Amino acid sequence: QRNIDDFFAKQQQQQQQSQLGSSGEVADIERTIVEHEKFRDNCMDKFRSLITQSELLIDRVRALEPPGAREIDTDRILKLLENLRLHFEAGNSERMSRLERLGKLEQFKTDLCDINRSLDSVSKQLHEINGQSVDSLAAAKTTSLAFEYFERTIEVSIRVGVIRGWHVSCKAGGVVYNE
Repeated sequence: QRNIDDFFAKQQQQQQQSQLGSSGEVADIERTIVEHEKFRDNCMDKFRSLITQSELLIDRVRALEPPGAREIDTDRILKLLENLRLHFEAGNSERMSRLERLGKLEQFKTDLCDINRSLDSVSKQLHEINGQSVDSLAAAKTTSLAFEYFERTIEVSIRVGVIRGWHVSCKAGGVVYNE
């Protein structure tokens, strides 16, 4: 169990160090998730091999030890394997959950940056239009189209959040993200 704990602690430390040096982009997180899934599959293969070896050991114990002792030792072997597997699965699922949450947060951050750039662009256009006088029908239509584009940008931004299952609320001092 200590080796499993050490491994997950090392993985978490490496992840934190890599995040200090980079922005933790969505593709990097997805790659880490794929690598972690490969690691999990590899460990589960090793667990299956260990189970096969333990079955051989249990057969030897049953053949060589006296009654009473063989049941105790057989139970110990089975409990050890089960506890090891459960411990591994708990650590694995905790790490996978953290990686998935991190991926969602990074996607959310990327989407917010895209929305912010779109809003900045539209805001700049509206500011430019606002400085012009609306003397002609063409200028009025241009102003109207700019406002429609601004509205659509906001609507699309909201839809993106809803589709991804985010509940975003604006409060004084910032945006609050909830899964």
